[in-house]
Amino acid sequence: MEEKKTENNTDLETDVEIDEENIEKPKTQQTAKESLETEKEEVEEEVISEKEELEKLQAEVEAARDRMLRTAAEFENYKKRAEREKNEFMKYIATEFVTDLLPIMDNLERAIDSTDQEVNKNANAQSFESFREGVKLIYKQLQDVLTRRGVTQIEAVGKPFDPNVHEAIMQTPSDKYPENIVAEEFQKGYMLHERVIKASVVSVSAGNPRSEGGEENE
Repeated sequence: MEEKKTENNTDLETDVEIDEENIEKPKTQQTAKESLETEKEEVEEEVISEKEELEKLQAEVEAARDRMLRTAAEFENYKKRAEREKNEFMKYIATEFVTDLLPIMDNLERAIDSTDQEVNKNANAQSFESFREGVKLIYKQLQDVLTRRGVTQIEAVGKPFDPNVHEAIMQTPSDKYPENIVAEEFQKGYMLHERVIKASVVSVSAGNPRSEGGEENE
């Protein structure tokens, strides 16, 4: 009897062990699945993190590139501006020197004009003519030098009065020129390249009063 009982107990133990194996197996599968899902989530999070880091680096690189291009553009503009300022300085460096020469030009021109009058009234015109030609030659040489340096005379007589280049000292009636036209030039004006260094001293026409009165009478 005892042996039979023992055998029954053994069978029960065996049955219990089998049941435990059957129970443990699904738990192991579930744990593996959870582990895989956890690993998948971790990988996805890592991928997202790396993607965000890459986007951040790309943004930083783009910002650095923009700064570099901006700096290069600013430097190029600075070089151009410096070159323009240098050229402008070199262009007008002779302004003071040229301004000092212009009164000499005026005096030479007056001397030439005066010799014209002497030639007309002097019996011994030969000597005055020689003197006049000599003065004219000096004047022409000086004029050529100034022209090579960018000095040009301002057009005045017969041109519309322009306060930027003309200095009006009087206004007179004129049969020849309409109102606000330069009728007479007392001193020549000069420009150095595009800059006025001496304005023309002029008289401006007030028009023909008789003509205006005639129109009014009509």
